[in-house]
Formats: sequence, C-alpha cells, structure tokens
Amino acid sequence: MSTKRLPKLLTKEQFEKLNTKRLLTYKNKLMKYPNDQGLDWADGDNKVLCKTDDEWKDCNNALKKILALREHVERKSKDG
Repeated sequence: MSTKRLPKLLTKEQFEKLNTKRLLTYKNKLMKYPNDQGLDWADGDNKVLCKTDDEWKDCNNALKKILALREHVERKSKDG
C-alpha cells in the first residue's frame, strides 16, 4: 500500500483560529488516519501515526471541544 498524505496534527490554539467550516473539513481529514499501525500511512514527518496514538487522540479531543462551543448551523441545500 502506498503512503498517503495525512493532515498534520494541530493544537487547541491552532483550532481556535479556524472558522467552523475549516474545522469540520479538518475533522473529516483527521478521520482518514488508520485505526492501527499495520497500515503504511504517514504524516508530514514520515512518522507512522494511527487513531490509537495519544497524539491523535489529544488532537481529536481538542477538536471536539472546540466544535462543541461553536454555533450549529443548518447545512446549505444543494438546490439553492
């Protein structure tokens, strides 16, 4: 399996600077990390990370906390 480019892990301070739309996009990309280290995936530093790593968990928890504080808005419909 080829190495895939994954988003770098951000900090709480970096999340606070992003708007809600960017946070949700980042969340979708963050979910693409593999569930275990048995896969050939790497971040920008070529360090293999997975969802069971503490770094990933800390990043995901910080993202969830920031999103929980943001205003919830309805999705725009594709019709207009």
